Amino acid sequence: MKIPELQDGLRDANLDACILMDTDPNVFYFAGVELERCTLVIPSKGEPAILAVMLEEERIKADGSIGRVLSFSTAVERDKILRGLLKDFRRIAVNRDYLSLRNSDYLKSVAPIHELVDCSGNLSMLRQVKTSREIELIREACRRTDVILGKTISQFDFRTELEVKNHLHEQVIRFGDKLSFDTIVASGKNASMPHYSGSGKLQNGFCVIDFGIRHKGYCSDMTRTVYVGKPGRKDREMYELVRAAQQKGIDAAKDSAVAADVDAAARKALGRHSGSFIHGLGHHIGIEVHDAGFRIAPGSKGVLKSGMAITIEPGMYFPGKSGIRIEDDLLIRKGRGELLTKYMREFTVVG
Repeated sequence: MKIPELQDGLRDANLDACILMDTDPNVFYFAGVELERCTLVIPSKGEPAILAVMLEEERIKADGSIGRVLSFSTAVERDKILRGLLKDFRRIAVNRDYLSLRNSDYLKSVAPIHELVDCSGNLSMLRQVKTSREIELIREACRRTDVILGKTISQFDFRTELEVKNHLHEQVIRFGDKLSFDTIVASGKNASMPHYSGSGKLQNGFCVIDFGIRHKGYCSDMTRTVYVGKPGRKDREMYELVRAAQQKGIDAAKDSAVAADVDAAARKALGRHSGSFIHGLGHHIGIEVHDAGFRIAPGSKGVLKSGMAITIEPGMYFPGKSGIRIEDDLLIRKGRGELLTKYMREFTVVG
């Protein structure tokens, strides 16, 4: 995935290679396979190589995109292989965000590396604009999320927040996918906490369901807020205010739009309630649910480009009382934002 572009950047910066290790998500991005104990070496010229324990060799060759797989069974073998790969390299690009001090010291011990240079910014830039294959996978993750969340809401007959979570999780397993993050089901006063982590009895009032899956390595992130019990006129009005704010954000999310301006469009729509919107409007999605890239938030100078996948998720939170959030995934393309998550956003009463 974009290895030639990375190599172009390495040569422009007079770097000999890029080394990515262990749980760095960029290993999956470039190698196409999820691994824990591994080292990916991408030289500025030539064929990349991945070092991994022998028991992973067959899986890497079957599922991955790196043809040169160097396996080892002992630490001594690993060190010898890596030393041979790095013997002519002097300036090495690494990802500071994921390179531990232990691995940094290890690299310096096995090869005559003169300098480790952070390339996290370059990696982030590469990942922000998605390829057609990435878009296909994100689109499918979103389609599956629509189906799963739709089934859950349409047959909402639960007693606890945990039962809602379990129902969602069971369907994810049936699809053969994974969760992209810990599901949030926050009802009643719990909905006032954007990152609520409990699983208690379902309370009357707004119930925020924040849920996403990971399909073939690519994530979705979707939130719907339903109402448990009998809503009042004000409940409906507050919900429609958030829905209108989200639509303003979606309309503003176009090619060449500045992230802070997109956030401001949604925030302005909340009027006097904008102070209850206590987080940014969105973030990039991809191989991570909060993918590499800038936030869609106040002060963000990032510029949207065709091929970027982002979330638009305004909310209002009233401590100790209630909360509302509506979130969808959006693809920037052909000068506009295309909704990837499409399950209905209308005010919905359940239970």
